[in-house]
Amino acid sequence: MTISDAWNLLVDIHNKSLNMMSGSVQSNWESIFGRVLGYSAVNGDIFVNRMGSLNAADAVIDFSIKSKMQDAFFCYIKLGDTKTYIVNLKEKLYSTLRFFNMDLGLIVADKLYIYDYSGYVEQGFIEIDLVKDNWAGFRFIEMFFKDNFDKNIVKQFIQKYKNYRINVVDNSHQEAMKNKRKETVLNSINANLVHELLRAHFDTRISQDEWNEIISLFNIQITKKSTDNFFSNTSTNIVKEEVIEQTKPKQQAVLRDVVGALSRNDAITLCVKNGVRISKNIVYCSENKTSKFYCLDLPKELLNETFTLLLNDRTRKEINVLNVIDATLSKIKFATKDRNHNIVSLELSSRDGFFMDKFTKFSFDKYWSIAIKYDNS
Repeated sequence: MTISDAWNLLVDIHNKSLNMMSGSVQSNWESIFGRVLGYSAVNGDIFVNRMGSLNAADAVIDFSIKSKMQDAFFCYIKLGDTKTYIVNLKEKLYSTLRFFNMDLGLIVADKLYIYDYSGYVEQGFIEIDLVKDNWAGFRFIEMFFKDNFDKNIVKQFIQKYKNYRINVVDNSHQEAMKNKRKETVLNSINANLVHELLRAHFDTRISQDEWNEIISLFNIQITKKSTDNFFSNTSTNIVKEEVIEQTKPKQQAVLRDVVGALSRNDAITLCVKNGVRISKNIVYCSENKTSKFYCLDLPKELLNETFTLLLNDRTRKEINVLNVIDATLSKIKFATKDRNHNIVSLELSSRDGFFMDKFTKFSFDKYWSIAIKYDNS
């Protein structure tokens, strides 16, 4: 079973459980932990309803999962109405983790939530939509599969997700709200507003008839200048810089980089000198100066092959090397820029170590190999 098949099966089983009685839900999730994630009740990996009767009031089922004979994570499954995430359940999870001296917990409700309570303090969390073909769901399967499970890797992923939300999602939201406020003001400025302000200014000095007589002598008009550059974060602000080295010459692109910046050949030389393994298919991209993204285009067929991303972090002066070996990439619905959908357009976050695509939220961080420092001063 592939990772994508495993996640989609989990979603199917979860959806079938939504309107079932607690016994059936428990059986279905035992199947998920066993059939999908590889844990075994027979071997003592799965402990059901460890909190017993305390779960009844909150309409939940709990699972305690062991890996390598040690407590790995604790999971609460919300029964019944899962559309509203209940804060009390999060507090219940925190108390339970403290009681059992654990630090990694899951809640399955309207979404799948993963919490890191290292040191009995919430260090961060991830929320994953319970829908098919969700890249974050694929990562969940990878990280929580019994043979792969490593708490440190999960915690690192949570921290990267937290940094991504702070540096990209929250900033983007603030920028969007700022633009919305600007647009509201912009649309409010018109001739009627000027009339109203002038009338209010002279309100106590003249009568309405006198005002009508005076204002009729003026022709007040308000016209907008071009607002093309007024709003930030638009596509016109994005300048793409990339080069693609392919075995087929017709698919090669030309590097568009500023004079003095590290070139593609320089990046490749750095890899060779440092003994870093790279693919014959190389995609080079420098960080965009204004948008804090790596903006690049590549042939869609490349997603079925092994390729290397060389991402130039101008600020830190380092090349991030990502060796991409993943057949499931072709199933991700990345943005395309041509009519035939043969060219994939990516915008990867550059400041959080997550390398998350702006459009699909797919993270490339798991392919990261090394960051090579350079000095081009």
